[in-house]
Amino acid sequence: MYLFRAHILGLIFWCVFSLVSYAESAYLSDLIQKASEQRIHEDRYWHILLHYKKTWLGYESRMDDPSFFLAENGKTNPEAELAATLRSFFQLLDESMDHPICRFTARFTWLVETLGIDRARLPLADCPDYLEIIETLNPSSAALIYPAAHINGPASMFGHTLLVIDSKGQDRVLSKAINYAASIDTRFGPLFAVKGILGLYPGIYTILPYYDKIEQYSAISRRDIWEYELDLSEPQLERLMRHAWEMQNRWSDYFFFSENCASELLYFIEAARPEIVLRDEMRVHAIPMDTVKLVSKHGLVRNQTYRPSKGTRIEWLGEKVGLDYSEKVRNFAKGKATLDDLQADEENVQRAVYDLAAEYTQFLYTEKAITPSEYRSRYFEVLKKRSKMGKAKQDWREVPWPARPEEGHAPGRLQFGMGMNEEEEFYTFQIRPAYHELIDPEHGYLRGAQIQFLNLEGRYFPDRDEVELKSADLIDVFSVTAYTDFFKPTSWDFYTGVALQDLNPRDEYYVYRNRLGGGAAVSIGSHVVAYGMINSALEFSGRYDSDVAVGLGGSLGFLTTWGNYQNVLRVQGLEFSVGMDTTRWHVEFEQALRVSERVSLQLKYAFEEEEDLSRHEVALGWYQYF
Repeated sequence: MYLFRAHILGLIFWCVFSLVSYAESAYLSDLIQKASEQRIHEDRYWHILLHYKKTWLGYESRMDDPSFFLAENGKTNPEAELAATLRSFFQLLDESMDHPICRFTARFTWLVETLGIDRARLPLADCPDYLEIIETLNPSSAALIYPAAHINGPASMFGHTLLVIDSKGQDRVLSKAINYAASIDTRFGPLFAVKGILGLYPGIYTILPYYDKIEQYSAISRRDIWEYELDLSEPQLERLMRHAWEMQNRWSDYFFFSENCASELLYFIEAARPEIVLRDEMRVHAIPMDTVKLVSKHGLVRNQTYRPSKGTRIEWLGEKVGLDYSEKVRNFAKGKATLDDLQADEENVQRAVYDLAAEYTQFLYTEKAITPSEYRSRYFEVLKKRSKMGKAKQDWREVPWPARPEEGHAPGRLQFGMGMNEEEEFYTFQIRPAYHELIDPEHGYLRGAQIQFLNLEGRYFPDRDEVELKSADLIDVFSVTAYTDFFKPTSWDFYTGVALQDLNPRDEYYVYRNRLGGGAAVSIGSHVVAYGMINSALEFSGRYDSDVAVGLGGSLGFLTTWGNYQNVLRVQGLEFSVGMDTTRWHVEFEQALRVSERVSLQLKYAFEEEEDLSRHEVALGWYQYF
């Protein structure tokens, strides 16, 4: 009798469970059908959350992490991914798994709102881990962060962008940052560029302390930081946070020009404010500067902050205190002088000297130029003295703002012009997708930093009715950074590309050229920078012995900027002794006048000599930035 009752109770339980399961299965089927009928998978917000982009064959997500998708073909099928996502929400709770409702909280919240899902019929009421993070962060606002370009870092030549989540009542320095960056395995510039261009690095989304990034950029890399607080309401900020939660530690293939921090962080801003379309305005190539310009253009910036790097602050204070005190500060920080040697007659100068000594001592420590014990004794010694003096009426630690990055010219450039040499007239045209040349307007850019990719120049000769490709510069990087009292950076030059050797019009041929140089630069006043370099050249052509030529030489140059006018003078000589026996001289003198934000005029004189052949030419050009 007891066994009979037990069987009856088990049968009743099974029947009830089956009915409930059937009801939930029917409810899920209804939701999937409703989503299909309303074509929810075509909604732009679903595409934002899954990072879908339109292709010739349909859609494809930029994400490559398999754990990001719930459907086997979810990367290319938004409808299948949506159906699989809805099914996952009804999975039974399992302590060994992170339930999809919590793992994909942005998708879940949006689908609940869009389809009117009855949360009481789901196996999970809330996500304690996510709620705990939100309570801890206590977000009040978000800011787009732009650490400026760092020409001597291959991963940082174009700058970087990240997002910071500000917490209520807390300094931004202590906030968390949302970062997307390549996980690299080399610091060697050319190898990094090749692997980055081919998408051979994974780009990982991480959430980390903003303070660590400030230390990395400001103190170690000497990069100024620009902060743009975004105009987001509380619900919009919540949407951004939910998307950040489900993106952390996910990865996608990182492409140096197209899928990088500049393009991928736009998904977070669009997740917060989907009514504003940003990614569709991004060009084929994406540069951090483009992201800054886009958010400014669409009125997304509430206010802006400039955070000068430690290097910038040191240089600024050094100018204020003068050469004599700058030398004493250097000696103190290196242990070659005492605090008594830093005494100044004027009180305001004394404050600046102490501030400079503290900054420079800290910098030497980050560079591992002094030991921790040396740092502590000198740093706290000078801080103790400085704290007794209080704040000055004129605080020299406040570095004046330079030109804002978003005010600089657009990175793309078209050039149209005409010129002549001893033999004939010609028309010239160029196109460059990125990014900046020394002769381009300096406003908003790093002085002395040239980075050009895929710069193509063609010429048309009306007398012979011919068009020629003059050059195809694949990579052209030129860094001219002047020596200062505190820093002695290396100036350097790297070039790879194809050029037409046309000194003899009756015997023209193409050469694949590689050039590498290094040297130093000095400032002459505040408007002129002079440099000198030792250069090496490696060239390939069927005209050379064994198809290869190697040269060694040097170059001198001057960069001058006067407001909207600037000029560049370059003289280079190369002696080739392998592959051919010749000396090549090249002289360029360029002048440019910035007419408007998008237009500048250029006048260029060039002279080239090799063996018994030489040529002078002059050209006038119109630069249009886009």
